[in-house]
Amino acid sequence: MSRTNTYGNQNARQPRIGFVPPSPSNDDSFAEDKTTADVLITKAMNMKLLRTGEDPATTLPVQLIRLAAEASDGTSTARKANWEKVALIGKILQEASWKDTTKELQKDVTVAITAATENSNATMKRMIAEMRDEAKEITDRLAEATKGINEAIAEAGKTIEQAKQKGNGIEEGEIAPTNIPSYAQATRNKNGPRPTYGRRPEAAITAAAITERRFYVKSESESIWTLTEAQLAKKANLTIEKILMEEGEDKEAVKVIAVMKLRGKGAFCVLRNADEMLWMEEGERLKKFATDWGANATAQPTHHEVIAEFVPTTMDIEASWTWETITKNSQLPKNAIVAARWIRKPEQRKPGQKVAHAIFAFADMRVANRAIRGGLVVDHKMVNVRREEKDPQRCMKCQQYGHIARECKSNTDVCGRCEGTHPTQTC
Repeated sequence: MSRTNTYGNQNARQPRIGFVPPSPSNDDSFAEDKTTADVLITKAMNMKLLRTGEDPATTLPVQLIRLAAEASDGTSTARKANWEKVALIGKILQEASWKDTTKELQKDVTVAITAATENSNATMKRMIAEMRDEAKEITDRLAEATKGINEAIAEAGKTIEQAKQKGNGIEEGEIAPTNIPSYAQATRNKNGPRPTYGRRPEAAITAAAITERRFYVKSESESIWTLTEAQLAKKANLTIEKILMEEGEDKEAVKVIAVMKLRGKGAFCVLRNADEMLWMEEGERLKKFATDWGANATAQPTHHEVIAEFVPTTMDIEASWTWETITKNSQLPKNAIVAARWIRKPEQRKPGQKVAHAIFAFADMRVANRAIRGGLVVDHKMVNVRREEKDPQRCMKCQQYGHIARECKSNTDVCGRCEGTHPTQTC
């Protein structure tokens, strides 16, 4: 006769410790037996599965393990009784767990709803307070702006009333005249009043004034450049006095007041004013000065160079008669241009090239600025003129910056076009 390892109905088909009864709402056993958790716990205590004060949630799982161990070795009667206890423990645990879970869920939901409500209320209060503050700030700004506008209107009314009382003949609605001449007035009277512009920086004004009253002297003599600036100024004045005495002029008429030594065996000699510089430029005076200064010396005025763009290549810009024609057609002072040259040599031009850039040198900085503002007329063509931007010092041998070819210490030539190891002019 075979043994049946079942308890009750289909709820305990497998006699394993992993037995899990179904939920109370769908289980037939729970439908038949409506016992409460308290009754079940009392029954468990009578069966000596629990003692007074013990927590079923911790004690009963231990009993389950113990009973399962006993059931595996006992007689059939003992196993049946033990499995009845196991079933009872499972029901108690499920009932208690279901009730606790429901209560905890209700509690968590209640707490979450309460917290969300409190946070929502706090957020709404904060937003309302911020909106009130912003509205107050906007209202204050509008009030302040309205006050400023009213004050400006009142001040304008006072100004208009004062102008009327002065009797200057300006009717209401008319525009007061200005001191700026019209284009027609400017063309009729070139020496008329000019509009007032912003003040130039004092440093720029001083530098420009010095440029107009200095000339450049250069000599290959080593002994000259060992002298101090004071000694060089004395030497320059002795040379100028000799020229003045030859021309029967007062030896104090022209004086060098400062010398600015430069690298490369050169210096600027600064005179007292621009008129003395103009006197030095006349005739052969600078040439005489260079002759008396030292061996292989040269002296030349400070020129102000500008770049003329797209100049017709049909013009011989290096001829003095070309300078006179350009000066006359451009309405510049006579002898304004003192030198000119093409930026790129004519032999390096492309075949059929009709225009090229050129450099024009002016003796007077103010005339150079006039050319920049108004341009030049070259061979009946208006050409744009801009200031020449000096490039950094660059060696034409090694193509590095900071020195020139004659001071280069490199033994290898570098081409400025293709970077090859050969001179640029042979590329």
